Order: sequence, then structure tokens, then C-alpha cells
Amino acid sequence: MIFKKLKRLTSMLSLMIDNLNIKKLSSVDELTGVYLRKYIEDKFSAQLIHTRQSSGRLSVIMCDIDKFKSINDRYGHRKGDEILKLIGYHLNMNLRETDLVGRYGGEEFIIVLPNTGDEEAYVVSEKIRKAIEGSTPLNDDEPVTLSLGVATYPDHGLTEEELIEKADQALYHSKNAGRNKTTLWNAHIGEERSRFDKLAGILTGNISNDTRNIQAMVDVLELLRSPSSKDDKIFSVLTTLIDITQATNGAILEIENGEVRHVYAREKGYDDWQAMELDMDLISRYMDRDAGDYFINWSKVAELNSLGGKPNWKSIIIMPLRENQKTKGMILLSVPISIKEFDFSAFNFVDSISGVVMKIIG
Repeated sequence: MIFKKLKRLTSMLSLMIDNLNIKKLSSVDELTGVYLRKYIEDKFSAQLIHTRQSSGRLSVIMCDIDKFKSINDRYGHRKGDEILKLIGYHLNMNLRETDLVGRYGGEEFIIVLPNTGDEEAYVVSEKIRKAIEGSTPLNDDEPVTLSLGVATYPDHGLTEEELIEKADQALYHSKNAGRNKTTLWNAHIGEERSRFDKLAGILTGNISNDTRNIQAMVDVLELLRSPSSKDDKIFSVLTTLIDITQATNGAILEIENGEVRHVYAREKGYDDWQAMELDMDLISRYMDRDAGDYFINWSKVAELNSLGGKPNWKSIIIMPLRENQKTKGMILLSVPISIKEFDFSAFNFVDSISGVVMKIIG
């Protein structure tokens, strides 16, 4: 009798430990030691509600590693991982226990500072920037640096989306101003970011990549004059999107009156149409939105990674195709985060050809 009770207790403890490990996996990025995007977004939302109720202030810092792609290309992804780990360490060491820090994308991080105004946030941001600049993971002549942008509630925005967007705009101002800088958001920055965004992901400064991207856009545009069938044109577009963004799966949906009428789907490595499981909840959320987005879909796990049995979350690009205030179609791209994470450049390339795709699907 006692043995059976002990056995049941052991099973319950094992289950509790497993649940704790899964919770840890779903909240902390193993490489950098900071929170994952989904977790920090939830915490940010709760903190902002508290800040509103207490009539307080709160600041958001968005930061991005400068020239990280060049570092990966030159030194390899293992060195890139070392740098990401170092960045996570310095972020945790230079923040208060009440502050929140998370990995927002591949090399982009978000910091939420409760009870902090813009000037205080600027000081914190500069402290972090100088700590990173003072480290030498590459060599003394080639420091790793961060560009940072700051936005403050309620001065610059009232919602999570507004604050992140404003901080992101300030971040890209820092990039355009020479990198390794902190910028506080102001009203003139938004227009500047819009001009810069139009070229991000198309012109990178790498002649080989730029030639490939421009040729891909030309090829897609020429499909409008091609006598090929609609199916063949969509097949070509998906081939281009998967190649340029390095997605593993892609789909173009035809939508009528809010319903998906037809799905064109492809998978990398196959020369014919392939089935693609659709997340209808995700599609519904973007059905009436004017703009697309890119993110990691933490709520959906298709399978476990064969190495270590961890959830194989997907990085997603979703782009509604709108005409006359109606969604006529949608572009969906995905890739397991064990392979890569989509960044703004990939998203912007998809956005840049979405108008052509809209014309093709009619």
C-alpha cells in the first residue's frame, strides 16, 4: 500500500518537474539567458496595465547588434552564438531585478523599464551600450556594438504596439546615424524610418545579394506580362519567396468574403505543390489588418526537435493582400527557428512584392 502511494507520488513529482522544464523552455532563451518574445510580451502587457493604473511612467528600449550578419559571414555562426550569449549576459548584469529583457528577434532585444522616464532610460541605454562596446569578443580593433532606441509611456505612446514601434524607429535612426548610438524617439524620426524601410532587405551593400534581390524583383514583375497560367505564376512567386527569405514552407491563399477559397503551397526541396497545414486562428487574426508582420509563433508547436526533444517553434511571415479595404489573399512563410529566424529585411522583401502578388491572384 505504502509502495503504491510512493509510486504515485513519484509520478506526480516527475510530472511537475516536466511541466516546470517545459515552462522554463517556453520563457527563457537558452542561448542568451533572457526571456523569449512571447513571455516578455505578456509581462510587458501586464506591466503597462499596472503603469496606467498608477499613473506612472515606463520606458522601452529596442536594441540590435550592429553588422551581425557580417560577423556571422566572416567568423561563422558559432562565434555569432558566442556574441549573442555575451550580449545576454551584459543585458542581465546592467539591469535591475524589476526590469524585463527579452530576445525579440535574431539579434534584436527588447528591454522594459518600469517606473522609468525617458532621461533615465537614456542613461540605462548608454550604460548597456558602453558595456558592450568595452567587451572584445572579436579583437581590439573590431568591437561589437549595439544600436538602441528608446520610447516612453505616456509621452511617446499609450499601447505596447505604439511604444515598440516608436522605440524601433529610434533604433533605426541610430543605425542610420552611424550605429553604436542611443536615440530617444521624437516626431521627426517616424518619417525618416519610413524612407529607410523601403530599401531594407533589397539593398544590403553586398553586391552579390543586392543583384540577386533586384533580379528576383524584376522576375516577379515580369510575371505580370507573362502568358503563363495563374498557377504557374504563383508557383514561380513562391519559388522566389522561399529562395530569398530562406523559408522552408510557403503558401499563397486566395480569400473571398473572409473565407479561404484556395491554397497554393510549396515546400523547399520539392518541385511540385505540397500540402501545408494552416493555422486558421492566425489567419483570422490578420484577415482584416492592413499590414503584415513577422514573429515566432510560440503558441503553435508542430513537432519536437530531434536534437534534445525541444519544441520546434516556427518563425512566421504573414502578409495580407488587400484591395479596396478587403483582403483578397494572404502570403504565409515559415521556417523552424532551429534553422533561422526571419528578420525585418526578409519581411520587407515580401512586403515589396506583395502588390504584384495581389495582381497575379486577381
